[in-house]
Amino acid sequence: MDVMATLHGMPWWDTFATVVVIASGITATLKDKYAEQIPIIGKIWPIMNWLSLNVAHNKNDPNGSR
Repeated sequence: MDVMATLHGMPWWDTFATVVVIASGITATLKDKYAEQIPIIGKIWPIMNWLSLNVAHNKNDPNGSR
């Protein structure tokens, strides 16, 4: 059984995948200190980090990578 073929047959999969891709894009482009100051995004920022599978728990270091 092909897992991806099974998931594409489920109506909720496309919506879930779209939300994860959007959350990944937003969390990759915004720095934490700026995102937390935006009223709506600041409230859902931890959820967006979780959805984007922020496995490395990066904090978007303002001084760049070390």
